[in-house]
Parts: sequence; C-alpha cells; structure tokens
Amino acid sequence: MRDLKDVFRVYPFTFDRSLNQVDDYSEIAFSQPDTNLISALLSVGQRFSQRPLAATIVLTDGNATDLERWEEWLPD
Repeated sequence: MRDLKDVFRVYPFTFDRSLNQVDDYSEIAFSQPDTNLISALLSVGQRFSQRPLAATIVLTDGNATDLERWEEWLPD
C-alpha cells in the first residue's frame, strides 16, 4: 500500500494541553498530565474549516481531561 503522504496532504499533530503541529512523531514525550482531546478536535476543525478534510485519525490514551467541552464538539 502506498504511503498516505503520496496520496494525501498529511498534517501530523500532537496534543496534550494544546494542539501542536509536528514533522513526525519521533519526539513524543508523554510527559504532560492532560489529554485535551475535545479541544484538539475543535482546533483541527477550526484550522481546516475552509478546506476539505478527508479524515481525522486520532490515537489517544482515551483519557479526555476536557469532557466539559464534549457538547460543544457534538454536531447540532
């Protein structure tokens, strides 16, 4: 299978307290106490709101520390 970057524009990000664009995932430290999953998804949506977005792939520990923003993320 071809590399995703050969077919799509791939924008890798990491997130903890905030969303950060990175070149690759080799520098992930797993040192922050927060996983602001909902905030990260909202930030991606805002960044790409004027462009077609084929997919958002999220790898997470599943421990969203910002669940109070959940309703803001859900579609109407």
